[in-house]
Amino acid sequence: MIAGNKSTISDIELWYIPVDIVRVICVITTIIIASISLCLIIFNKTCQTVPMMLFANKCLCTLVWACTCIGVGLFMLENDMKRIKYQD
Repeated sequence: MIAGNKSTISDIELWYIPVDIVRVICVITTIIIASISLCLIIFNKTCQTVPMMLFANKCLCTLVWACTCIGVGLFMLENDMKRIKYQD
């Protein structure tokens, strides 16, 4: 007799949810800081030097990375709240 997984609800540890919330808060903070830095560089004429443009490039890369991470973090938080575990 072959036993199958009849339920999608599993025993997910309760500490996953606070970790996911902290992760989402940190990524939102990263997005805010990168956005403020980019706005300061764009609108301040004295900050438009070569070193500051390199820093702006780093801020832009961080902003793109953080936007990706926020999607992943929210997806993980939603699945942990519903206690859904996907099989690999």
